[in-house]
Amino acid sequence: MMSGILCLAFSIMLYIIYIGPLFATDKRLLVMLIPYVLIYATIKVVVISCLFLCYLTGKGIKVKFGANTFVVR
Repeated sequence: MMSGILCLAFSIMLYIIYIGPLFATDKRLLVMLIPYVLIYATIKVVVISCLFLCYLTGKGIKVKFGANTFVVR
């Protein structure tokens, strides 16, 4: 569990180091990066995992774009 926490803390710090200079004018926004990183990373992992499982099983996903519907396999 400790290694997981350290890995999470390292990824958050690395993200803040690289993105932090973009928020040089308003430091208050820098604090909001921490929840953003945690939530975005979690959602990204779930979505990519679901898409990969659909790819492995050959099930495919129906994508509706306007009036068209595509089956992505």
